[in-house]
Amino acid sequence: MALAPVPQSLPQPQNRLRLSSPEQVLAAVPYLLGFTPSRSLVVLSLRGKQVGLTMRLDLDTPPAELREVVVNRLHADRATTAILIVFDPDDSGGSQGRPGSRVARPLIRALRRERLAVKDAMGVRDGRFWSYLCNEPSCCPPGGRTMPVAGQRDHTLVASTFVAMGTAPLASREELSASVEAGSLQRRAELDPAFERAVAAPAAYPLQRWREAVLRYTEAPPRRALPDTEIAHLIVSLGDVAVRDEIVSWTAGAEITGVLAVLRELAPCAPPPYDVQVLASLAWTALSMGEGALAAVALERAHCLDPQHGLANLLGAALESGVTPEQLRAISSELSQVSELSAAVSLPEVPDDFPSSDEH
Repeated sequence: MALAPVPQSLPQPQNRLRLSSPEQVLAAVPYLLGFTPSRSLVVLSLRGKQVGLTMRLDLDTPPAELREVVVNRLHADRATTAILIVFDPDDSGGSQGRPGSRVARPLIRALRRERLAVKDAMGVRDGRFWSYLCNEPSCCPPGGRTMPVAGQRDHTLVASTFVAMGTAPLASREELSASVEAGSLQRRAELDPAFERAVAAPAAYPLQRWREAVLRYTEAPPRRALPDTEIAHLIVSLGDVAVRDEIVSWTAGAEITGVLAVLRELAPCAPPPYDVQVLASLAWTALSMGEGALAAVALERAHCLDPQHGLANLLGAALESGVTPEQLRAISSELSQVSELSAAVSLPEVPDDFPSSDEH
């Protein structure tokens, strides 16, 4: 089973995003996941109005397993309600149903048995979407409605809010995975002299170097990337577990966006044996930030490089057990030995007047 649960907590936008229509929810999904899903079940957990966990499961997952995972994760996330979206189902729906209904309808029944309300349930196929809960032709015609695209009001509203927060989805999960893979042989050769110098003469004040780099990236990536010498010193310094734990502790506070941005730049540059430590730190930060898909691909590469790495294995278990960003940031706060740190995150909301298909 390929499962990428995404406990999503977003940086604070200037104006809190309210997902007020099915089109806005569909436009938000690639930003919540970090990539555009295909052949997937996507589930949004709602804690009242607030979007919590966003998870993606392969449609090839056995139905009973799929339902069990969704129910357990929603309960773990303290959800009251859920939104379900089936992307690119195999079945066309035929004359008796709608694409993906064989996946969605048993899941809807399972959630209701567990006293979890379903705000909406939709299927997406060939550029159109359907509701599984509404049969009113004026609202949900049998032929479906057109998916929101760039330039349309709903899409622009959602996209502009996420872009202002520095978030942009990749085209696919494969592209997301490629973003944490080792760089080209040419790029690695260019970095070799810098790493040789960093190993021979480690930075005297590594945390100060990290602090300066994180501050540069906290608001938005700077116009110029980090110089090779700085990249090498930052990566090598993570080989010291004490330094790594201090950097991880920063993810409890507002510096989390900068830590994530720096680690994303460092991941393709890190040579063995430092690559696993960078990837594990990236996974911790991504999961704390709510970017579970990024955490998952970073851990996949880390496990391939070192199946016995302690932090990577710990995070893998956390990801599988549905640990929330809030819980992980609480651990980070304990690491920092500071009782009160602002997490500075906000979640999109689905308001009470969202046009739920249950209401038609």
